Amino acid sequence: MKELFSEKTTNHKNRWTFIPGIFLSEESLEDSNILNSKELLVFILESIQDGVSILDTDMKIKYINNSIKYWYKESGKILGEKCYRVYHNRESPCEICPVKRTMKTRNAELDTVPYNSPSGENGWQELFSIPIFNSKNEIIAVLEYVRDITLQHYIENKLQNLLDRMDNIEGKNELLTQLLRKRETEKQDLESTITKNMEKFVKPSLEHLKKFTDEKNVEFVESLIEEIIQPMTKKRNSIIGRLTSRELQIAEMIKDGKTSKEIAEKLCVTKKAVDFHRTNIRKKLGINGKKVNLRTYLLSHN
Repeated sequence: MKELFSEKTTNHKNRWTFIPGIFLSEESLEDSNILNSKELLVFILESIQDGVSILDTDMKIKYINNSIKYWYKESGKILGEKCYRVYHNRESPCEICPVKRTMKTRNAELDTVPYNSPSGENGWQELFSIPIFNSKNEIIAVLEYVRDITLQHYIENKLQNLLDRMDNIEGKNELLTQLLRKRETEKQDLESTITKNMEKFVKPSLEHLKKFTDEKNVEFVESLIEEIIQPMTKKRNSIIGRLTSRELQIAEMIKDGKTSKEIAEKLCVTKKAVDFHRTNIRKKLGINGKKVNLRTYLLSHN
């Protein structure tokens, strides 16, 4: 195996490290014994596009791969220096350092930490720390694997902000929808009350006035009132809307439980006239036979 790494290896043109390839003196893998070589391990470490460091128990850097060299090329000397000084420009270990936890727990650890590189780039890294033991089962070093997740972290934050804004908008929309429903219900209740009062009180009064004053004047007033309440009455049930004003008037009294005799006295007409209107109401509403109670039907179609 020769010239495993040429000068091009450290000639970084972008964030990706460039490895030209492995050069073998032999003609085949079997002849070269490459699969059992130390050089292959080094080549693999150097080829990894994430950062790889080996730290001793004093957290001094003993080895770095090409990605670390590129990321911290402005730092000057790296090997032999404390990791937190080179990687994080600190004088003491980070509070959430996974390497410290690994040396304490003797297990692999993982954490996400911010970084400030000497070149002025700020971002986030995912750090994996893996203990290295000697034959006496003592930790003699820690392998630190570093993955730059700045873009992922940025996208996740933006996505979370967007989701928060959507939740806020949905909450406001729900509140607005409830307010609109309440206003619509109040409006319908008001229209219903006005319409019922017109049928129950105003129209009977106008009919009564016709007996004692000029009927044309009363009809003129009645037409004005009809014009005013028309936007509300036109929204009423389409079946009920088939009835004349007199039939609506009598229908309202029937719903109130009044008998034909009581209605006749109220409207100053004969009981026979009321019965005639009742028959017409049943026909227009499609009520056939005597089995269906007119009052019950009117109440159910209010």
